[in-house]
Amino acid sequence: MKKTIFKSIFYVSIIMVILSTISMSILFKHYFTDMKINELTAQANLIGNGVDDDGLNYLKNLKLDNLRVTIMEPTGKVIYDTSAKTSKMDNHLNRDEVQKALSLGKGTSTRFSETLLSQYIYTAVKTEKGLIVRVAIKSTFIETIIWDLIP
Repeated sequence: MKKTIFKSIFYVSIIMVILSTISMSILFKHYFTDMKINELTAQANLIGNGVDDDGLNYLKNLKLDNLRVTIMEPTGKVIYDTSAKTSKMDNHLNRDEVQKALSLGKGTSTRFSETLLSQYIYTAVKTEKGLIVRVAIKSTFIETIIWDLIP
């Protein structure tokens, strides 16, 4: 009888730990993703204002630690990128974050970068002059696992 009670309590405890871990992972995923998106949006807006005022020269003196910055024309043609040669890049018009930026003023997405072969969080904003500024940050290994596991 004692063994049966102990087993029941043990199994319920294990299930509760698993459910708590999953719940916390979901909460942390959303919290940290929102935090990163807000930070990336602010950075994209600052860069966009600088590019509108001073053109691509504005980007020469920026320290962009761990950030990928891409500047596009409204047609999706890439005119600047910190991580790849623009001449070898595809048109970005059909990217989710770019479509949202064109229609709503800003957009975000998380996906695997074919250019850099890593998972990235992307935020794009439309500047007053119509350019699209996209800022991205590489996801950590743990974040990538969580994004793949949790909807």
